[in-house]
Amino acid sequence: MGNKALVESVGSLLEEPERDAQEDDGKLASDLKEDQSLSPKERLEKAEEKEKEKQATRRRLVEEIRQVLDGLFDAIIGAMRPGAPSVIIERGGITLHAQRVWGDQFGGQVVQTEDGSFHVPSKATLFPDYTPHSVAIRLTQFQQNPFTWGRGEYQTRSSVMELSVQQNHNIPVAFDNLTEDFKITIPGGSGNKPATTTITFPAPGNQSSSYHLLKLNNTAEGFLVTITPLNTSVVYGVSGRYGGRPDDQNYNVSTETYVLPEECALMKTLSGDEDTDKTEVKMFFSGQDGPVDYYIKVQVLGPVTECDIEKKTDEKESRTEDIYAYQIQWARLSCVYWNETQEDWRTDGCAISEQSTITSTICHCNHLTAFGGDFATPPNTIDFGGLSFSDLMDNGAVLTTVIVALCLYSFTSSVVKIAERKDKRKLHHAVRLDGLQNGFLYRLLIWTGAARHAGTESTVAFKIVGDKAKSDVTVVDIAAKVFTQGSQVTLTFSTAEQLGNVELLQLMHDNNGEGNRASWYVDRAAVQDVTTGKTSYFFCHEWLAADRGDGQVVKTFPVASEQDLRSFGFLFPASLRSNLAEEHLFLSVAITPEGSTFTRSKRLGSCLSLLFVSMVSSAMWLGDETKTQVVQGFSLGPFSFTLNGVYTGMMTSITCLPVIMAIVLLFQYSRPSNKNNRRVQDVETGDTPETPTQQGPVKGLPHWCKYVAWVLVLLSTLGSAVFTVLYSMKWGKDKSEEWLSAYFISFLVDMFLLQPAKILLLTIVTSSVRKTQAIETMFAEKRGPASIEVSAAVSSIRETGLNCDAFRMKRRMERLSMMSLANIKQARMRQRRDRRFGDTLWSIVWFCCFLLLVVSIANEHHNTREGFHQTQSTTNTILQSVDEVNDPLTFWSWLSETALESFYPETSYNGDKPRWFEKGFTADMQTVLVYPPSLIQGRVKSGLCAVPVTMQQLFDECSSAYDEHAKEIGAFEKGWKRTSNTSTMESAAPGWTHLPSGYPSLPIYGVTTHYWGDGFGLHLGKSADEMRSILAELKANRWIDKRTRVIFLEAMLYNGNLDLFTSLMVVFEFSETTGVFSRHHVQTFRLHQRPGTIGYLYILLEIIYVIVLLYTLWREVKAARTAGLAYLKEPWNIVEIFNFFLAFTAIALYGFKIVYSSRALAAIKQGEGE
Repeated sequence: MGNKALVESVGSLLEEPERDAQEDDGKLASDLKEDQSLSPKERLEKAEEKEKEKQATRRRLVEEIRQVLDGLFDAIIGAMRPGAPSVIIERGGITLHAQRVWGDQFGGQVVQTEDGSFHVPSKATLFPDYTPHSVAIRLTQFQQNPFTWGRGEYQTRSSVMELSVQQNHNIPVAFDNLTEDFKITIPGGSGNKPATTTITFPAPGNQSSSYHLLKLNNTAEGFLVTITPLNTSVVYGVSGRYGGRPDDQNYNVSTETYVLPEECALMKTLSGDEDTDKTEVKMFFSGQDGPVDYYIKVQVLGPVTECDIEKKTDEKESRTEDIYAYQIQWARLSCVYWNETQEDWRTDGCAISEQSTITSTICHCNHLTAFGGDFATPPNTIDFGGLSFSDLMDNGAVLTTVIVALCLYSFTSSVVKIAERKDKRKLHHAVRLDGLQNGFLYRLLIWTGAARHAGTESTVAFKIVGDKAKSDVTVVDIAAKVFTQGSQVTLTFSTAEQLGNVELLQLMHDNNGEGNRASWYVDRAAVQDVTTGKTSYFFCHEWLAADRGDGQVVKTFPVASEQDLRSFGFLFPASLRSNLAEEHLFLSVAITPEGSTFTRSKRLGSCLSLLFVSMVSSAMWLGDETKTQVVQGFSLGPFSFTLNGVYTGMMTSITCLPVIMAIVLLFQYSRPSNKNNRRVQDVETGDTPETPTQQGPVKGLPHWCKYVAWVLVLLSTLGSAVFTVLYSMKWGKDKSEEWLSAYFISFLVDMFLLQPAKILLLTIVTSSVRKTQAIETMFAEKRGPASIEVSAAVSSIRETGLNCDAFRMKRRMERLSMMSLANIKQARMRQRRDRRFGDTLWSIVWFCCFLLLVVSIANEHHNTREGFHQTQSTTNTILQSVDEVNDPLTFWSWLSETALESFYPETSYNGDKPRWFEKGFTADMQTVLVYPPSLIQGRVKSGLCAVPVTMQQLFDECSSAYDEHAKEIGAFEKGWKRTSNTSTMESAAPGWTHLPSGYPSLPIYGVTTHYWGDGFGLHLGKSADEMRSILAELKANRWIDKRTRVIFLEAMLYNGNLDLFTSLMVVFEFSETTGVFSRHHVQTFRLHQRPGTIGYLYILLEIIYVIVLLYTLWREVKAARTAGLAYLKEPWNIVEIFNFFLAFTAIALYGFKIVYSSRALAAIKQGEGE
């Protein structure tokens, strides 16, 4: 009984600290939670310190308990003879089993407690070299884990079993790496419950399957899995496999499970059939030497074929069920042992047995120590590759979108093919006129507009006027309809004499086309002198029509001057139209650029690839909302977005870019095929067109690159579509639909807003800066893949005789030409008016944009609203009752009460101690002190004046006013006792030594005079107690006396919410008659740039401003060099020079601000370090 009482007392020692520890943990957590004066870091450190103390106490207690048990075992085994019955003591959650056996009889037996046991290996394995005389066996079982301070990967959640063997004289025997294992049965914990989940299939679910992935690390781990059908009359196939998903040929285990209807089960039982209970499947699989994945497949095989007489009824009942379902339970069991050296639970040297259950873990280990069992329920992972067709049906929105997009592409592709056939009729024709019989050749290039019904079937004529000569009216009378909508026609003709510099171009037609085909809209034209190579340009933009515009069918266009060619009003509209057709991928399908080998079909394929690649890229970078941390969000007008969203958009674009760029470049630069090129001889001269070798080296990629691009389109589209659908199946219905709507909103915004805005910006830059390139692009001659040359010799007299119709046509055109030339002055005036209007409009737009840029930057640097509120807050908090200071006593009182509580508040608004996050703030709970506040005293010397004899009875000393000659300097001891010792001066107490001013160039103004900030200064400490102690010491040593003339209170505050610094300076002037006057200076400013993304945005605006300023300066310098001194005669040019002076002055001041701000911040950081 005494031994049992001792064991029970030992068990209570283990239980009480555990119980006390739980109570202490709850009390400590509650106390720490209520103590808001501690920061989370301080609470964590305190909790860790408490946990270390608790574990040290636990470790010490367990060591003492084991010593007590060792002594008890030695007492029992010392009085026990070999072969005597074993002694088992079970009290207080501890079981002690003591037994002594003969050495030759030891081995192969089972040493057990009520619910646990050790199966000992054979004697030959345990003692291969000798046989001991006797062996003492000790088995200790702890119901609760005593080794709780282990911090390894594993923890035991079961009883702890410990077996030790002692030889003669109680010498312990060590067993390690035995050839035969100890078989250990460890009771499981009472709270061990398997994880449970239910998996459903929509009906009908025949052949539907799901996969479960479980991960094992080593042979000491195993999973116990139970699968139970929840439907009657449905057969479920269950199979498992290591390292991959099981199928019909590859599996490690395969079985079936089903639940029979009640009537059928009863019939099978009565018939004596034993195979009736397949209502669940229990599987146990252990780990291997290394980490391995184990896959479990559960598949609906179909209805049960048992009980034929009930087949119809069962099928009817099965069809009435809405879903097929099964329940899966799983738990991970582990064999672990206590490593005395490392003090943690480990698994090496142990393997788990397939006979393990939830209630007991059976382990095979080749060594002896304290053993336990780990129990865990890791998450049940659904394999991504095992998504079933039912998941697809439940997430139909994305699949429907993919199918609709592909169908829409097929329909649009058919429409595009029809449009391309029409485009082939608009080949850029090259027409040779008049047989080129004269000596001077010219080429006239005419671009018909892209407006509706812009082309004409009327007979066209033209005339060109130069400064030396003019051409005859030339009629283009050909059967082919070349002046079609959006076409370019090159007319090659000759003149008898050189025209010189081309000045006018006259275009006309006879208005004989049918219906809407009579009118003609001319967009632009160019005349090239083949002899000199000089080209003249014409901006037309006019209707030649009786029913449109001004009703005229003949128009005369002045040549575009150098000023016209560089005018923004002329270049911008044409460049914008060209860039939209070339750069906007989706829009260019409808308005394909003239003569481009990048056809509509290729552009449509690129659009399809872009749509699907961007979809899968967006799905790839879509993060989990619960795991995403929004760093910073901000609003821009009605739009709000976060850096996470910007990051996702950027990564999506970067992912799409390589594929789309490769497709577009392959399509754009692959050369057309030469198989169908038609070489048409000139019908008049019989000349053969130039061969490619005559035209120079062939440029571009090989023709077969086009097929590579189509393969990329096919692969990127299908691959992206498949993976997008798989992602949607993984997300589920709700998340897929939310993603789909958000994606298409962003896609449409990009297509209709961002892309046009980018093209608009590109056009503005090109039209403003790269004007030469814009002109060359606009007037570039386009050549189709098969350039058709049509020769039409139209003259008044042909070899066959007089052509009366042609003669009358030419005469008619000449009369129209003479009428139009009479109005050339009006045409020139209209051209100048249009140019001035365009330039004026551009100047207004440019000025408004520049003004908006300047106002935005200025508003950022001079936004006074936040600074005003910060100044008001500082004034109302710290400077309250400062006007009540009127003598030294009230000054000390104000410092020790108002100022101290403002700088270092010791209570919060409700009278409690400040919470941990309120520490460090001043009384407004918005600002913190950058460095401790300081006091600086200005004093006057003694003996500067004498007390009148009549007043000597009232005054002992005369006090003079403060000025630069009267101020006191030097070092003093406390109580203002002057010292002349240099070493004493260097080590003098703060506040008693004269210090230079921190503002050498700026005076500080008081009520009566100004000061320079030097004096006897000191800091007031970093806490309320320190400040209180310093003030008490200064007051006790009479720091303020009759020679005190001014005291400065300085403080620097920082508001992190607004990123603003506030400088506080309070001037207390002490008059000769002991009166005190106060004046304060509060200034709020910003030293950093604005934090976050908005700060970088303003930096970008500043960089853009500098670039615009430099460009404007370059333009004005160029204009000044051209105009010379006449540039200064324009008043607005003088204003522009003054603006440049102010701008560069502001930039210089901004640079000085950055330099001094950097120095100030460096000084602040240095002060923090000190």
